[in-house]
Amino acid sequence: MKLRHMMSGGAGLVLAAGFMALFIGSARFVMGLTLKPMVDEMNWTRTDIGEAVGLFQVVTALAMFAGGRMADTMNLRYIFGFGLGISGLCMIALGQVTQPWHVLVIFGIVYAFANGVAAMASVGVMVTRAFPLNAGFANGVASSG
Repeated sequence: MKLRHMMSGGAGLVLAAGFMALFIGSARFVMGLTLKPMVDEMNWTRTDIGEAVGLFQVVTALAMFAGGRMADTMNLRYIFGFGLGISGLCMIALGQVTQPWHVLVIFGIVYAFANGVAAMASVGVMVTRAFPLNAGFANGVASSG
């Protein structure tokens, strides 16, 4: 009953948007599935892809600080529009890579920054504003994305 009440009105759209933002952002985990095929098909080393994944982790962590700060001072629609839009373009661009440095730049830097900006900190602020009395539960629902 509580979830149905929470999903009514505009707050339900906020919760759905937070869930989808984190769900779409989880595309970063696909790199684990594509590692071996990329290495085999492109004749790269695992280190080539591993460096991009490591760089991704560092850049995403740093971008989360920026995303949290932006969430406190800017319109969350712009933050999500930027983050998810750039993330989508990077996913398309990753299908066109031909050199290991392309993966470093596209996945390790650009996608990592966009993903970090539209990540947990921004979603948490958005959901907490929409559900001030049930922020914990609502953030749990959104985080499950």
